[in-house]
Amino acid sequence: PFPEPTGAYSSGFYSFDTHALYAQDEIAVGERLRLLVGARQEWTTGTAEDSFFGPTPALSRDSSPLSPRAGITFKATPDISLYGSWARSQRVEVDA
Repeated sequence: PFPEPTGAYSSGFYSFDTHALYAQDEIAVGERLRLLVGARQEWTTGTAEDSFFGPTPALSRDSSPLSPRAGITFKATPDISLYGSWARSQRVEVDA
């Protein structure tokens, strides 16, 4: 068993509600090269509440980041493909 805390402790929650739409397309450039582009649009609400330390009432933050991505595939031989990708994303932080 864990020992009881000797001082004040937190009593609260942290939650997310997220909806997202994702789209991408891949195109062939010749016989050996493929390019991929895509994006993810998010709509997020983050909520934080701590009934002991605050904040009370709960803090809430809305965010709608767009996260792009790109990729490239090169078919070096019939059995070997080389792939590289790049992406950027964000996360919602709820703070005072």
